[in-house]
Amino acid sequence: MRRLTDLRPTVTRTMGAPVRIDLVSLVLLAPLVWTLAQWVLPPLAPELGAGVYWGMALVATLGLVVGTVIRGAALLLAARALHTEGVLTLYLFGPAFDTPAAATRPRTEALLAVLHLLVTALLAILCFVLFSRGFGTTPPLPAIGVAFVLMLGHGALMVFYLLAGYPLDGGRLLRALLARRGDMRRATRWSAAWRYVVAVALLAGAVALLLAHWLAALWVAVLALLLASARPTSPTKTTSR
Repeated sequence: MRRLTDLRPTVTRTMGAPVRIDLVSLVLLAPLVWTLAQWVLPPLAPELGAGVYWGMALVATLGLVVGTVIRGAALLLAARALHTEGVLTLYLFGPAFDTPAAATRPRTEALLAVLHLLVTALLAILCFVLFSRGFGTTPPLPAIGVAFVLMLGHGALMVFYLLAGYPLDGGRLLRALLARRGDMRRATRWSAAWRYVVAVALLAGAVALLLAHWLAALWVAVLALLLASARPTSPTKTTSR
């Protein structure tokens, strides 16, 4: 059985922080393009051809990837400004910035979480503005469909980040809150464990969705498994001032 770190190799070092890519998420990009082209986009713009849907799906997936990179860069910039080191891991659902419990202040945790949520919200608003400018055109423009998918995607991700455990935003806020009342290491354990609760809830939702739409249920289950596997990497040497 391969070690978890083998599935998340370090691909570069940016602004003093190692940047890792989750290889499972990388493999899932192809099924995501297929899902968008075959199931999501045709009902949104039924008058377009199959080739157009595939092109829109590729652009939408690329947009989600670019959004992940932008949010990851924002986390790195904020961490550098706050003199906090850590490890950035890029998943299908977005970036996760893991900082060691021994050298992280609750205020730093909260600021990183809030910043990432704000950047995600700004991306969703930007996509909404692009969508609203072309809404109602006949025939529907492919760019409008892409903007709509990205708007919904970033909006759904923001809600997901708030619910999920550490090292995602909801868990960071929970860790910051618990650390104000006790030890940061214990707060890390509790906030990281919360992601299993969310993962189980997602799996239960996937089972319920099977009766309505098997593909949606499958993607919810995949998201749950990715979340459960996103455990902290715990860098050893870091500073926070």
